[in-house]
Amino acid sequence: MSGDNPYQTTDTPNGWGGVVEEHVLGIAKFAEKHIGNEGEYTATLNDSKTADSFAVHAAVYSVALWEAVKQSLPDDILSWGLGNKLLPCPLPESINQWQATMLLMRPKHLRENPLPRGERLDYLLTRWTLSSWWQARAGAKQNSMEQWTDALRMLGYAETMNIASSILDFELFEVLVGPSPRTRTRKRIAPLSYFLLQYWMAWSLWQGEHSGNVALLKRRLGISFKKTTMSKAISKLNLKP
Repeated sequence: MSGDNPYQTTDTPNGWGGVVEEHVLGIAKFAEKHIGNEGEYTATLNDSKTADSFAVHAAVYSVALWEAVKQSLPDDILSWGLGNKLLPCPLPESINQWQATMLLMRPKHLRENPLPRGERLDYLLTRWTLSSWWQARAGAKQNSMEQWTDALRMLGYAETMNIASSILDFELFEVLVGPSPRTRTRKRIAPLSYFLLQYWMAWSLWQGEHSGNVALLKRRLGISFKKTTMSKAISKLNLKP
């Protein structure tokens, strides 16, 4: 690949490309370590034969991911993420003295030193990932290993929730403390669109044949869906040039 970031486009905020680049690399490395195909994404990234095609698909993917993230955000949080305001939310009018005291305990360093643009955009993406994952797994019955795995994953979001507290992102915490949707199945899974946005570039789905991609997702994620369902999701997300 060239020195240019293929994930940065004129249709996304300045700096978004760097956030997406790190996001995809992180997903790829984590997944590859557990699957046993370490280096797959890096090899694709450095393959000169597919460099031009990769760049085209990376740009399309970046826009699709930005649109999904943007649609999930309250207006105030989006405006803050784009650097248009210092803090997104004023204190609610109904807040009592005890609640006000708790809010004043927000991380001081984040109140006094606003995050740079890149870190704000990273928060927006991580916020979407956290809320999408949480809503998918909330209320699911779990064994002890599944609980431990989820606890470990939630621990990884500690800094995200720290930032959410500092900027008064009430909507995110409302998602986390909200009632769990009822379900008849033992597990709830995230919408297919979530998995596509997570793994489209990291698992080279962009260059795979449709039936092969369906089989790969089913095998690696342990989920079941129809080919037509995936086709519709890809089309709705505008993942293809």
